[in-house]
Amino acid sequence: MESMQEAKDKLPISISIWRYLAATAGPLMLLFFSVIGVVQYLNSEIRFTENELDGVAAILTTHDGIIQLQKIRGFSEIIARKENAGNQSLKSLQKPFLANVSAPQWHQQSVQFKVTEEAEKLQKETETLFSTPLQAIPLKDRFQQYTQIIEGQRRLIQLIANRSNLILDREFDSYYMTDLLVNQLPQLIEFIGRARGVGSGIIANRAVTDEEKMLFRERLTAINLGIESITNAINIKLTAAPKLQSILKPIIEQANKEASYFVEESGLLTTSEVIQLDAERYFHNGTKVISTFQDTYTKIGFLLAAHLKERQKSHLKLRLYTIIGTLLAALLIIYFINSFYQTNRAAFKKIEQLSITDPLTKLYNRRHLYRIFPKELLRARRENKSFAFGILDVDHFKRYNDTYGHPEGDLILKRMANTLKDVLRRAGDYVFRIGGEEFCFLVTGMSEEAIEVLLEQIRLRIMALKIEHKGNDVTPFVTVSIGLAYLNAVGEVKIERIIKRGDNALYKAKEMGRNCWHLDHMGTKTDDPSRGASVIPIGNSRATNSQDHN
Repeated sequence: MESMQEAKDKLPISISIWRYLAATAGPLMLLFFSVIGVVQYLNSEIRFTENELDGVAAILTTHDGIIQLQKIRGFSEIIARKENAGNQSLKSLQKPFLANVSAPQWHQQSVQFKVTEEAEKLQKETETLFSTPLQAIPLKDRFQQYTQIIEGQRRLIQLIANRSNLILDREFDSYYMTDLLVNQLPQLIEFIGRARGVGSGIIANRAVTDEEKMLFRERLTAINLGIESITNAINIKLTAAPKLQSILKPIIEQANKEASYFVEESGLLTTSEVIQLDAERYFHNGTKVISTFQDTYTKIGFLLAAHLKERQKSHLKLRLYTIIGTLLAALLIIYFINSFYQTNRAAFKKIEQLSITDPLTKLYNRRHLYRIFPKELLRARRENKSFAFGILDVDHFKRYNDTYGHPEGDLILKRMANTLKDVLRRAGDYVFRIGGEEFCFLVTGMSEEAIEVLLEQIRLRIMALKIEHKGNDVTPFVTVSIGLAYLNAVGEVKIERIIKRGDNALYKAKEMGRNCWHLDHMGTKTDDPSRGASVIPIGNSRATNSQDHN
């Protein structure tokens, strides 16, 4: 019989769930960190766009204030040049402006974009200018002070555009619309506003100096250039986004038409026909042009906001799809790896079962004997139960094969196996085929008397099969010889010694004539073979050739 170590070396490696957990955790961790990176990027893009949207709202609010302030500047020019003109109309324009710059919404926006200091400074300058009587400041200086405040408001727009990321936007559409909102349209509207204010004052004064004529021509040239620049920028935008033509094109055409009429009318201020113009009507025409461009400004602001919201919506969708896709991918990874694990586990179990099973008889094989033996011996010792190791051999099996053939011999072994399984069917009983015609079994918790009954039952059940065996010297039927090593209480005893004592008991049974069993009582304190041994010859036993053990 092979050694214990050789048998242990051949034991199948059991499948470990930790390997599959590692195989699952690895891809999941990679997927997790990849998705974390994508989600963080999308979150940054969403915050970036959210900041831009807030910036557009703040810019529109600020520019509304600029329009109000430009109107106040121009109207003050008319009032200051008229004798006995009241200030009530001017104050009615100043009041809404002060209310807007003092509103909580504007304060919140200035804090958000870190322009509080600049905004408060402009607010104080404006309040000071409003509270100063018109006659206390020369006309030219007052106009200049208003212009400086307006320029300060325009710088606020540029700061907000910068700190709200609008200037940093990478998309072509956003870039052009932002440039129109921050630079081109405010500059053009300011040129028109200056022309409106100065022109209204000149008309109200009914006189114009050569210096004023030159400055006015320069402003008209700047207005024409500004209109041309804005028209080109919008045309580029319309070429890139044709769907916006129905929105922007009519507005810019109307603005150009009214601006051309205003420029043509303004040209009269550089001639002697200035006395034929009406200051309030001229102011109204300029206001109409500014309102048209302000409508264009607002439309572009709304278009930019809509564009940013659509982009933000796509980022939100992409983030949602990424998270859902990741969860589905993780579930699929877990499912497939678990399926792979279960399939392999079943395969390993089947392989392991095959590795411990005798293919012919379906009994446990020698490999499994060496796995079970120490466990059962330890259990018997722990529970203070008896332990028995039995080994049996078909008498003259070689002769049977020679006489009837190996196929018939295989059938004999199968019937032997079925009989042994039928007799040894308690929960703690084990039956093995350990090679050729040799079988063995392990039994725990049986008294010596019960073991003797069991051995006799096995012998008789085999004989009861009535399988013809002409080569058997004992009887014309197949018989077995059984040897058994019995320990009433398991002490410090080696497994190899128990196996050897069982093997010796088998040979003793064969020497006593076969078709019998021999029980070797090993005792509890020693494994001395001279103690407790008994030979019980059964039936018509007779001596056989000591060299013929098969």
